[in-house]
Amino acid sequence: MDPNGNLHTVSDPELLKAAAGAFGLLGVVTAYTIRLDKMSFAAMRPFRCPVELAIPPPQEYIDAAKRGDKKYKWIKNLMAKHSQADIDKALADFIDKAENDYYAEWFWFPLQTDVWVNTWKNDGAEKDATDIPDPFQVFLEWLEEWLAQTINEWPVWQAMPGELQAKLLGFLTLTQLANVQPGDPTCTIPQDTDNLIVVTTQLINALHFRRGIQNMQVFDMEWEIPISALPGPGTATIAPGTSKSKKSKPPREASTSGSRPDKGKAPETTPSAASTPKRDWSITQKAWWDGILAMEADKSAVRVALEMRVMGGSNILMAPQRGNDLGTCSIEVLTTPNIPESEWYSFCQKLSDQWNTYVDKSTGKRLIPKPHWCKQWTFLTVPDAQGVPVKAVDWIRTIYKDEIKSFMEILRKIGEAHGFTLEDLKARFGDKLLENVFWGDPVFVEQDAPPWDKSSGVINKIKAWFRKLFS
Repeated sequence: MDPNGNLHTVSDPELLKAAAGAFGLLGVVTAYTIRLDKMSFAAMRPFRCPVELAIPPPQEYIDAAKRGDKKYKWIKNLMAKHSQADIDKALADFIDKAENDYYAEWFWFPLQTDVWVNTWKNDGAEKDATDIPDPFQVFLEWLEEWLAQTINEWPVWQAMPGELQAKLLGFLTLTQLANVQPGDPTCTIPQDTDNLIVVTTQLINALHFRRGIQNMQVFDMEWEIPISALPGPGTATIAPGTSKSKKSKPPREASTSGSRPDKGKAPETTPSAASTPKRDWSITQKAWWDGILAMEADKSAVRVALEMRVMGGSNILMAPQRGNDLGTCSIEVLTTPNIPESEWYSFCQKLSDQWNTYVDKSTGKRLIPKPHWCKQWTFLTVPDAQGVPVKAVDWIRTIYKDEIKSFMEILRKIGEAHGFTLEDLKARFGDKLLENVFWGDPVFVEQDAPPWDKSSGVINKIKAWFRKLFS
């Protein structure tokens, strides 16, 4: 529905590259038609794994730990538990999951010794498929998240040290998740030994295996990091700040290059092994371990989870995964609103700075991660092409310069065909952030939400009384 209240249809594939990801600027979507692949079935075997073996640290960090670098002391202690053969096998297992599984996701709940690994192929048998979770389990999961939010708002809980909150939430969350070991019957309710549920389910259920998470409020920062190629055979790794020519040049920003991503693709669209450059998984290892080390250094900052997924690219114009032809490392940190906002912002800035340092070994150019549009990023500063920190909102206009131009041109074409203008869209559907990014309006001010809804009356008066009592 356009700014004038009229209904229109967009079906041209070129126009859909903007219309399908238009931030609500194109109007109110009342219906859509999509083409679906044939339903497939996930063969799920989620399990826990020691943090140092789920995704082993990059060799660069292990070597620094052995040299006595204090930053990596914790890694040194973890690696001392295992032989080099154990580490090599763990790395090979991680790469195999990242390269070949249809879905690949890892969770580290704060300060726990294990990581929860949820990777699977969509090769399960339809005859074995079960609806997961079942209606009763959906209710339990909804209730658990509601209780978690209620506890987070409890003044006694809020008075506890942040590190204790993180450890308790991490322990309780990890305890209730499935842990399928080799030889065990696959189940999604490990406590329910009399009613084991086989983890074969419809693809859509596997993707959304946990319900009710909207009932727990979180702070959340997520970045999409391009997965780059390793240098080809016989090609030396190019150090940052150099190029293939003899003349030295400063590092430049670049996305990855290569064939189409094969994550989640049907066999007929998957590129052959010969045509796909080898991926540099050390960048993904670094992003993961930089998150872990940041959480270890500030134990009260992240109280929910560090989460990482390996996914493909995108052909949607404004998608942060666009251009990531070899795939994307999607990584995020989540905490509860109990952390002081200034402390959370500081933690996110330090971690964001680290995630923006990685270099494509095949080109020597700095990789350009991009933030998830709908999560927290507007308070950050991000290094520009010369490495100078600039406000994220200004940086986003620069990094998406070509995409914004194409995006606005498509919206203009759609408007011309249906009797509205870009200014009409701005007036009806814009907000301060979108007007700044797409129209270049000069000022964007981060909007702070009130700590609670003051219209809730008696309940909030009781909350305020408890806050005063326990403060």
